[in-house]
Amino acid sequence: MVRNPNQGIREFILDLITQAAKGDFGDLLDVQLKDRLIAGINNAVLQNELLKLSNPTFKD
Repeated sequence: MVRNPNQGIREFILDLITQAAKGDFGDLLDVQLKDRLIAGINNAVLQNELLKLSNPTFKD
């Protein structure tokens, strides 16, 4: 799932959660949600800061 250019971050998060509920990600759900959220952030500085965290989770 990719964030649309005009889509707000809150709407994107809700879409991620909605789509994830339809899938069978098991133990990988948090990792998949976190990765998609970070990839969907339109701010390179914030993206890099999140990627530097040692073990971020979707809930963080």
